[in-house]
Amino acid sequence: MEKPEGESHESREHAPAIYATVYLVRHGTTNYGEERGSPEVVEHDLTEEGVKSLQRLAEQINDEIEPNDAVYVMSSPRVRAENSAQVLTEALEAKGHTVEYLKGAKNSTRNWKLYRDEEDKTDKNERRDIYDRRGDGTDAEIEAAYKRDMDAAFGQVLEAGPDLYLGWLRGEEIPFAENSEEYKKKIKVFLLRLADIARKRGEAALDERGAAPNEKVIITTHGEWLDSALKIFFNKEITSLADGVQKGEALKMEIFPDSVRFTFHDETIVLDA
Repeated sequence: MEKPEGESHESREHAPAIYATVYLVRHGTTNYGEERGSPEVVEHDLTEEGVKSLQRLAEQINDEIEPNDAVYVMSSPRVRAENSAQVLTEALEAKGHTVEYLKGAKNSTRNWKLYRDEEDKTDKNERRDIYDRRGDGTDAEIEAAYKRDMDAAFGQVLEAGPDLYLGWLRGEEIPFAENSEEYKKKIKVFLLRLADIARKRGEAALDERGAAPNEKVIITTHGEWLDSALKIFFNKEITSLADGVQKGEALKMEIFPDSVRFTFHDETIVLDA
């Protein structure tokens, strides 16, 4: 990892082509946590401030979109993330951008996998963690067990508050949660794979049209996902909730031909490809 001292003084004409800019967005504020229930089962609408924070973020993203840029939005399957994606989509469309919403993203935030094979989908005897326990809705016993586990786990989260979350980020074992180090590995693999995809698309665009696409990709996700990314790429110690990515904020990832640049607030990290 390398932290540059400042922005390059090269002109836009001589700056390296950006193949894609990815905005990893934490969902807006909800009433989540104020009622006892599963975050998978209970719908949590965005608060008024949650909507406004995302609209402010959309303004910032809008300032970085060139007229011919393709804009894509995808989200975690959680309701609060999907609602956040919808707010961002509507705000950018109101600015005149054509936004393609990519549904069906396989990004369960607790047990992240890009794809699941048939064995993974059908083997109901394999228990990874309770967040990945639901079946396809046809097995009532599995669904009931999942909901019982989720209710118990969510109760512990509410009782322990932020200490449980911060302990998990430090690598402490939480009985009902995925190991944080394994979780971080999945995030790193996903983001580097995303960079590879962007490079292939960028190289194809250069071959076909002679210009890099600089596609804009917005992914709405969750605090543990983004805070884990801060620890991975910025080596950031998160000792309080204020140290992480706040609701309605984004971690930006720019993909170049031979490097990836992460930006969060005024900090920048550059990784060689």
